[in-house]
Amino acid sequence: MALRARPEIESVEVYDDLATESCEACGRSGHPARFRVKFLGSPYFKKFHSDRFLEPVEVDTSSSSGDGEDAEEDEDEDGNLILPEFKTWYAGAVCHANAETAHMLIHWKMSLLTYVTDELERSGYMAPSLLLERQKMTPKKRHKQVDKIMAKWKDDGTVQQLWQVFQRNIERARNQNTRGWYGK
Repeated sequence: MALRARPEIESVEVYDDLATESCEACGRSGHPARFRVKFLGSPYFKKFHSDRFLEPVEVDTSSSSGDGEDAEEDEDEDGNLILPEFKTWYAGAVCHANAETAHMLIHWKMSLLTYVTDELERSGYMAPSLLLERQKMTPKKRHKQVDKIMAKWKDDGTVQQLWQVFQRNIERARNQNTRGWYGK
């Protein structure tokens, strides 16, 4: 659930002193953990009535003690528990690669949204004066401004570059060995 709900992944390779842990992803004996994995960021979900935006899950912070370790788990929109950010999983090499690929494919919309927001801020479109000006515009004028930005991004190759990154990620997922050493 944390893999699906949290938009960021942090993994660190575990060296010989901690490699005695077994893989928590598959639970098989003889599969030593080679990576320590955490899923970070505020949990979010896609509202079913609108797939254009990702909405954060509302978290009740009034019951936590403030140190993070005693915080209750979050729940997704279906009532499933999402473990806190400080939860660490130990994963073997193949399970780690599968988790990274799954996380990338699940969260590609969030990554794209983050990229677009950062690019708009970097380009100056999110300046407070421009935001105020856009609030006063009619929807038709706002759509025309979006069309101008999109035309600029098409001309300078930004849209093509984003498409190529997405295609590379899909191809990498297709070609990845998901069954380990003996599955070849």
